[in-house]
Amino acid sequence: MTNSDDVQRTILRNLLLGRWAAEKLKITGRDAEAYAEALARSTVDPQRNDVFSKIRKDFDTAGVAQTDEQILRVMTELMLKAGSLMPTARGGSPDAAGVMLARNLMSRWGQLSIVSRALPGANEMKRTACLRRAFGRL
Repeated sequence: MTNSDDVQRTILRNLLLGRWAAEKLKITGRDAEAYAEALARSTVDPQRNDVFSKIRKDFDTAGVAQTDEQILRVMTELMLKAGSLMPTARGGSPDAAGVMLARNLMSRWGQLSIVSRALPGANEMKRTACLRRAFGRL
């Protein structure tokens, strides 16, 4: 993240992502909001900012059936939504950096499909390493 707008957009995305994940995990009320806020706060904590791995682990533990591709797709959609919700100098529309980020992430879906098909029986550590190579830091 290179500037405060990127950080704010990612924090907002992670808050929205936390709400989505809480719903999938059947967490409700104050507990759901606490889960979402913890995910959003982790954005600025270098030790805990890998929200994809956190959600993947929570889903696996709870038996929530979501593929890595589905989680990453939601992350991308919510990044776009977060960008559109943030005020900008041009009246609230997503800025060019947000659009470029979305295009970049969407172009990598093909890479993710290849990784997923190539590693159907891979353990969590190997799958995460391959995803990081394909996507960089998630």
